[in-house]
Amino acid sequence: MRQIHPHESSPAPRCDSGIQGRVAHPARWYALRTRSRFEAKVSDALRAEGFESFLPTFTESVRWSDRFESVERPLFAGYLFARFDRFRDGSKVLTITGCIQILGHTETDSIPDDVIAALRLVVEHPAPVVRCPYVAGTSQVRVLRGPFAGCAGIVSRIKGQTLLTIPVEILGRSVSVQIESYDV
Repeated sequence: MRQIHPHESSPAPRCDSGIQGRVAHPARWYALRTRSRFEAKVSDALRAEGFESFLPTFTESVRWSDRFESVERPLFAGYLFARFDRFRDGSKVLTITGCIQILGHTETDSIPDDVIAALRLVVEHPAPVVRCPYVAGTSQVRVLRGPFAGCAGIVSRIKGQTLLTIPVEILGRSVSVQIESYDV
């Protein structure tokens, strides 16, 4: 056993996070801005580094000169979501090739878990997804039944259709999906 001499200080106690002298912060979801068409590469690199990432995509039918083809595209071009401790891991995330910026300046700029859960439900369901600009609304509702049960968003009626819009405030964008009005 090593003895501590009077001129040496005792080792500082370690926090749960393994970082000396810092308070452990919980991992939260953040939006990351990427280089053009680097969303999938950054997502793969984040996973390789041990971070949880989420790249919402949708399938779009594209017409070429001689054929139609289904192409998978990012729901929010140039952005993806990652879960990490901003204070401990933020600089490591920014070193990933293609990652340009962590949106927001503080922990309060993180994306709530229920927004990520709602986006996951929307992209996993075969219903068509509509990308739209951010919809500012005051009254959020929660879907009680159907394939989007548990999702919170803003409900609107357009041309006889009921749409559930899930805003992602920090991106200034929203995603809408058609639902049945009796599910709300």
